[in-house]
Amino acid sequence: NHVGRSRVAKLSKAAGVSKYILASSASIYGQQEQTATEESLVSPLTAYSKANRKAEVDILPLSDDNFSVTALRFSSIYGISPRMRFDLAVNGMVLDYFKNKKITIFGGNNKRPFLHINDAVQAYLLLLNSSKSKINGQIFNVGSDEQNYQISDLAKEVGNALDPNCTLDIKNSPDNRSYFASSEKIRNTLNFKPQNNVKESSKEILAALENNTLDY
Repeated sequence: NHVGRSRVAKLSKAAGVSKYILASSASIYGQQEQTATEESLVSPLTAYSKANRKAEVDILPLSDDNFSVTALRFSSIYGISPRMRFDLAVNGMVLDYFKNKKITIFGGNNKRPFLHINDAVQAYLLLLNSSKSKINGQIFNVGSDEQNYQISDLAKEVGNALDPNCTLDIKNSPDNRSYFASSEKIRNTLNFKPQNNVKESSKEILAALENNTLDY
């Protein structure tokens, strides 16, 4: 996640690629009392988030007039995808309800930003079609301020979408990452506006599980 991406970026520049987009993660913020902006000090706590930060540090300085580099710090992803992941919060909550008719929450007080997979794809497309003058050397948080959730509130949103009487079982978590992220910069600079939400996506995932069209 660090050295491989750094190598690909350097080879891309040497090969004459004109635009490089690094998929980073908002998880590099670690713990934040205030809503994190691209200017906030980062505090990566896991191997994954540390690798993302090291990749940023290696790759962003490669930017120049001929090699545009942009780092996208994605929020936690949810939603149906061809390579479906159920180790992500929203997706996992829906699967938990599908299998157990309740949702078990780990670290209910932790805070995270969320983003639908289709909106993540739209962010990539937007960058690919954006003027280099707007994105070269820039870091953008990718999400929506309306989808900053405390995990317990996220579980309530998912539960209410699936079943108003859904039981929530709250447990402690060893995961100390807790942060909200502001996506004001990408909204103001590139007019990025996510079109999907947790409520409707939760219903879609459950329907796919019930129709046996998702492998879990």
